[in-house]
This record gives sequence, structure tokens and C-alpha cells, in this order.
Amino acid sequence: LLPNSGKKLDFNPSNLNVLPLVQAGVGFKWDVFDGNEGKHLVEKAKIEKEILENKKRDTSKKLNLNLANNQTTYTIATSQIKLKEKSREIAKQGLEQVEKEFRYGTKTSAALIEAENDLQNAELEYQNAIFNQRRSAIELMKSTQNLQIEKL
Repeated sequence: LLPNSGKKLDFNPSNLNVLPLVQAGVGFKWDVFDGNEGKHLVEKAKIEKEILENKKRDTSKKLNLNLANNQTTYTIATSQIKLKEKSREIAKQGLEQVEKEFRYGTKTSAALIEAENDLQNAELEYQNAIFNQRRSAIELMKSTQNLQIEKL
């Protein structure tokens, strides 16, 4: 049967029907266009791959910078603990000295209160330094993806 006509195909040379040949020609043209479209898809895939590789490199650089920043912050925070501990010891010695002088009557009660305040402030700064060091240690452990304190 011929499409759209309902007649049977006759192989007689007097009855020549070219309808199927036209459809074959159109199909051939579509195959040619598909080849060019495939080339464009390959090019598009190459470009997308390059974009993803650039994003991967960028992310890797950012992670390395974050790691270096967290290591530096941790080192500074650890040094701050030592510094604040020394400051606390100096304030403690200062309070002891003022207490002795207060007992002998050479210092006033205001000087004694001031020395006590200095010691309390030094103690608070020391506790804050410990807190900051612990917080930076946690950030460093997150950035190294190693949650064991021994590895720091």
C-alpha cells in the first residue's frame, strides 16, 4: 500500500510512483544535518568540561588558602595564650607586691583595688585567648578533615 493513497504499489513500468523516493531524499538530508549537530555537541561538551576543570582548580586553591589561613590563625592563637599567661603572672606578682605594701601602709586601698582589677582583667584575657585558640583549632581540624587533636 502506498501512504496517503491506499493503492497497492504496482511494479509496472507504465505506473511509476515516485512518492517513496522523495521521502528517502528528505531522510538523507536529515542525516547530513545530524552530523553537523553532533560536532557542535562535542564542542559544547569540551567547553563545559573546561569550565568544570577551572571551577575545580579554583575550589582547590580556595581550600588551600583556607587551610593556610586556619593554620596561621591557630599558631597566632597559641602564641596569644603564652603572652596572656605571662601577662597574668605579672599582674599576679603586682597584686602580691601591692598587698605587701598595703600591709605596711605605703599603698592605699585604691591601689590594692586597681591591682586586683588588673589581675581579673589579665585572667579574663587569658581565658579569652584559650577560647580563641580552641575555636581556631576546631576550624583547622575542619579544614584538614581530621578531627583528632593529636594531628594538629
